[in-house]
Amino acid sequence: MRADGGTLYTSLLVFDASGGLALHHRKLMPTYKERTVWGQGDGSSLATIGLNGARVGGLICWENLMPLARHALYAQGEQIHLAPTADTGAAWQACLRHIAVMPGMLAARMSAVSRATRDEHIRPQARVCRAHTQRSEARRAYR
Repeated sequence: MRADGGTLYTSLLVFDASGGLALHHRKLMPTYKERTVWGQGDGSSLATIGLNGARVGGLICWENLMPLARHALYAQGEQIHLAPTADTGAAWQACLRHIAVMPGMLAARMSAVSRATRDEHIRPQARVCRAHTQRSEARRAYR
């Protein structure tokens, strides 16, 4: 969440190794009840960044279902796709696998909800879907 000019935005923030802000993506379209609080992004933050030798990008929650938003990142050579969400259901897992298989890249779901005691640091949990190997094997079988 970030505020700008009196509007709150759901945002994906990626930091580099030195702690500097490397990527700031605003969610394009708040969904369902989010619309009562969050503002709309304008698409100017659909970008990838070079991070440790890989092109990293991402979309927030169900905006991952927007094919043109995904294509904007694919066209920039995205290799690692971040997909933060609070959803952990089977439909979301299938969506994440689809996102990874299409361009043959890694896709990671970071849970927006973490549990921690007062004395623990909150660490987002991630699931990574490795589709590149599966896609390469499918290509060899097709040839």
